[in-house]
Formats: sequence, structure tokens, C-alpha cells
Amino acid sequence: MDRRSRGLLAAALAAWTLLLFACRGELGALWREYRDSGALGELLLMLELGPRPGVGAETPAEGEEPAPTASPKTGEVPEVLPEEPAGTQIRNFTAQDVDLTALRAEGLTQRLPTNGPQVLIIHTHSTEAYTPVPGEEYEPSDPWRTTDPARSVIRVGDVLASALEAQGLSVVHDRGMYDYPSYDGAYDRSQGAVEAWLTLFPEIAVVIDVHRDAVGSDRLYKTLARDAPESAAQVMLVVGTGENGLPHPRWRENLKLALALQDAAEALCPTLTRPLRLCRERYNQHLTAGSLILEVGTNGNTLSEAERAAELFAAAAGPVLLSLRDGKEV
Repeated sequence: MDRRSRGLLAAALAAWTLLLFACRGELGALWREYRDSGALGELLLMLELGPRPGVGAETPAEGEEPAPTASPKTGEVPEVLPEEPAGTQIRNFTAQDVDLTALRAEGLTQRLPTNGPQVLIIHTHSTEAYTPVPGEEYEPSDPWRTTDPARSVIRVGDVLASALEAQGLSVVHDRGMYDYPSYDGAYDRSQGAVEAWLTLFPEIAVVIDVHRDAVGSDRLYKTLARDAPESAAQVMLVVGTGENGLPHPRWRENLKLALALQDAAEALCPTLTRPLRLCRERYNQHLTAGSLILEVGTNGNTLSEAERAAELFAAAAGPVLLSLRDGKEV
């Protein structure tokens, strides 16, 4: 049996196990155990569920900086990334004609269930890390990356998940590593994990892939939410269109959700967000009508600044997502 077959068999067994638990009324406790441990993602990796034949490889978005290759320099002080021109809400790297006013007027189509998991947080590039200031040092696995989840973007996902849950949302946080030991194929591996989560919990309506951005190659830059009460990074939403040739018929639904979340974030803290990035790539966002990338800070930011940004974003996003529960008017 090849590794793909072993992975499919494991997923089928997991689904069957959950069905048995559901019959015994223990499904809620079991999904919370999966959420807290990120066990499903780790299971897929242990079974070596690698890139699947025939799946188009995802590549960095047009206009997106490549992953940094130089290691952090001791004592290097990052520059604050210059602000975008006032009123810039979106940077469109596609040939798509986007009418933001018309899209906002259409309203949102996502519906969150009243019971069970509603939101999935995952990290395709799970080892992305921040500037290792005193108290936030880590053992690097690659430049600006670490397999320590307490020091990587996974920790930012922990903060985001907890802040959303505190508002009454049911969140699954997949803490598996999909870019280690190989960066290549990370999107294929995370796609397999998202598909497995959706098989187990098809009611999940929103998938947030949390990353850490990297800006510039010759200088170290950080982002700064100047209106935040404490030093906090900025966040950036990324929406793919599949214009690179991969099927993605529902990308406009993702974009409408991203716009609603960005509007809410700007109302809470006007400098929290960088302009939304609309890309030619797909980034696994075809899997639901509520899939997004959330870039939290850059490699020039500290982990603490990224954590504060996640808390601020959750404070803004929570009410928007709660409004999408079944039975609510949107």
C-alpha cells in the first residue's frame, strides 16, 4: 500500500471513529481534543501524505516577496514599512475587474452552524517566525523559521483562536507543520489537511490560513499599527482568484468576506490593516466559500507585536463572524 492509500485509509478510519463517538454523544469532546492538539495535521504528516498527483502546485503570489534567505543579524533594527497612500484598500495583482462597492452591496453568503466547529485556523507555512528579541529567542530550522510552535506563527494562531473563542465562536486550530522539513509542496500538504478537517466537520464555513509576511530583501522591515494602544504589527488579508489556471469559481465570496473583515478591522483600529492583496494564485481557497490568508506582521516584527495584532483582528472579526451564524440576518 502506497503512502497516499495509507493516508486515505487513516482518514476513513478517523471519520468512522468520530461517527462512533457521535453515536455515543461524545463528538463535542473529541473535536475539542483534535482542536487543542492539532492531532489531525500531525497524523497526516506522520503518514507521509505528500503532494498528490495531478494537483496544481501553488506558488508565491505575484508581487509577494520571496521567503528570506539571510539569517537574522544580532542587534539589527528593523525599519517601519512606509504607509500606503490614504484610501488604498486593495492591491489588485490580477486582470479581474473588481467593483468593491458592488461586492459589499451583495452581502455575505457564508453561514456558520449553531453547533460544532465553525472556523478552522491552519498554517501552511507553519515554521514562519519573527525577530528573536530577548525573551523571544528560538532555535532556527531555516532563516526566520523555527519548529518551536511557541515561537512560530503557530503561537499567533493560538492567540487568534483563543480570542475568537472568547467571543463565542467554535474554532479548530490545526497546529501541524506543513512546510518542514520541505518548504516545497506545503500547499499540497495543507490542502490535504483542510480536506480532512472538512470531511470530519463539513459544517466549518471559514478557513483562515495564518502566515507571517516577509518584506524586502536587502533591509529588514516591520509593520506597525500606529493607532493600537500597544505596539502591534499590521495584518494583511490575501485572496486568490485562480487566475493562474487552477479552478476557483467562488473566489468572489472569499473576497466579500475579506472586505467585511477588513472594514471591521479599520473601524476598530484604522492602521491595523495593510491593503488587501488580490492574487492570481488559489492558495487552497477553493475548498470553502470563506477561505482567506491572514498575514500577521513581518519577519521584522516581534512575536509579541504579532500576538497583539491577532488579538486586535479577532476583536474586529468576531462580531462579523458571529453575524453569520444560522438564523442571523446578514
